Amino acid sequence: MRGFRKVAYWGAGTVFGEEFRISAPHGQNSVTIGEGCFLQAKLLLESAKASIQIGNDVFIGSNTILWTEDSIRIGNRCTISHGVNIHDTDSHSLSAQERHERFLEKMRHGKHLVPENAKSRSVVIEDDVWIGFNAIILKGVRVGRGAVVGAGSVITKDVEPYTIVVGNPQRVTGKSLP
Repeated sequence: MRGFRKVAYWGAGTVFGEEFRISAPHGQNSVTIGEGCFLQAKLLLESAKASIQIGNDVFIGSNTILWTEDSIRIGNRCTISHGVNIHDTDSHSLSAQERHERFLEKMRHGKHLVPENAKSRSVVIEDDVWIGFNAIILKGVRVGRGAVVGAGSVITKDVEPYTIVVGNPQRVTGKSLP
């Protein structure tokens, strides 16, 4: 695998579009990308323990953001459209004072010196998943193998394998094919 600023490693045949970016202010080696991918996404790693794993033959469209304080894992042969947001964290504390203190740290130092007291739980997207444009996948969700997430959907709970889900709140509308 090849390296990218000592933060990411990727396999042969992976192509990065001009919008592709990694932000890892804590400098950790925590992004692994498989072979044969095409990525336009922004990968935001907001803690020293954060990690992103992307399998082989994955497409991630423009204006898509993967935001992690824990971990996001994407399987093989996934198609993630443009404008998708995948977050494994609530991002901010419920305390107004703490949110302001973390904002000041970010402004002064370019990163949080003290982790924000926000809930985080890993996101797992299994093999062969298709996520439509502008969908949102939230913390703690597992999207099962072969599932389809409709455009603009907000996914707050697990999606069973080979299931089609749409909407906000999410609802099952059918089955996908292996």
